[in-house]
Amino acid sequence: MTPEEELRRAGEAQQVLGSSVFQEACNRIDEGLAAQRRGVPITATEMHTALILTEQLWSNVRNWIEQVAQTGKFAQIELDRQRTLRQRAEETVRIWRR
Repeated sequence: MTPEEELRRAGEAQQVLGSSVFQEACNRIDEGLAAQRRGVPITATEMHTALILTEQLWSNVRNWIEQVAQTGKFAQIELDRQRTLRQRAEETVRIWRR
C-alpha cells in the first residue's frame, strides 16, 4: 500500500474514532460487557470464557482501527520526508544549472 493510500485510510479511521456515534457505541459495549461480567455467577465458567473472548475480540477491533489511524501518521512523516528530499534535489539541480 502506498503512503498516500495509508494516509487516506488513516483519515477514514480517524473519522470513525472521532465519531460521536462510534464513541457512544464503544461506551455502551464496554458498559454492557462489564455488566454481564458482574452478573455472571462465579460457577459459570463457560460464560466467563465467552465474555473474555468477546472482550478480546472487541479490543482487537478498536485496536485495529487505532492502528490504521497511527499508520497514517507514519505515512505522513514518510511523505514529508520524500517531499523534502525532492525539494533538496530540485534545489541542487537549480544551483548547478546557474
